[in-house]
Amino acid sequence: MGTFTLAELRTEVKAGLGNRTEFVSDNTRIDIWIHKAQTRIARRIRCPELNVLEEHTATYTGTVATDKFIPFSALTNTNPRDILSVRVIDGTESKKLRYVPFRLWDRRIPYPDSLTTGRPSHYTKFQKKLELWRIPSQSYVYAIRMRTWPTALTAAGTASDLDEKDDAIIAMAKYYGFLSAGNTTGRNEAIAEFRDVIKDARLEDLDEPDFDAVEPHVGGSQEVNEYWIDPFVREMPG
Repeated sequence: MGTFTLAELRTEVKAGLGNRTEFVSDNTRIDIWIHKAQTRIARRIRCPELNVLEEHTATYTGTVATDKFIPFSALTNTNPRDILSVRVIDGTESKKLRYVPFRLWDRRIPYPDSLTTGRPSHYTKFQKKLELWRIPSQSYVYAIRMRTWPTALTAAGTASDLDEKDDAIIAMAKYYGFLSAGNTTGRNEAIAEFRDVIKDARLEDLDEPDFDAVEPHVGGSQEVNEYWIDPFVREMPG
């Protein structure tokens, strides 16, 4: 989380804009600039604090046309920016689903509804929903790692989802304020300040002090199961 509350961010942005009357009295525009600043930061750097692990229990209907999809609207985080990983949780049979680009998906399994149901092994993403193969034969729990967008701040006492990036939020919000006011000098100074602080933030987010390369696994795979009916397996596993 950020250190400053929305009320404090507003104060700093207004001060940076010279406490002009039209800005001091209009929190609505200030809040818009603050949220645009958060979004700009999230686009510029991959903020690890926006990574979320969600466990979702899918509803089973027995209708394959429905059960093959997990709509984002059914998730707690209804607007994920990116899906990073999906696992189906089924005790000792739990496994990571393999992502397949939708064009390859359509070429390999153009009509998955005609195939047998079972525990999913692959997924694709399209139109704000996940599509599964195999189509589930029962209700499963899915562990979904995703990257989200920062939440828009609306309550004065709340802080940003972004960790220790308040200075970048303030600088970028000032940029939008000066841009709105047609102040070229202020705009240029604000964007220069933003670029400086975001460079430091990017370096901090890339730092992994406990990173240790993992040696490659040697041995047989435990993921291959009924490969002969799997449209994504082109030959017998070695």
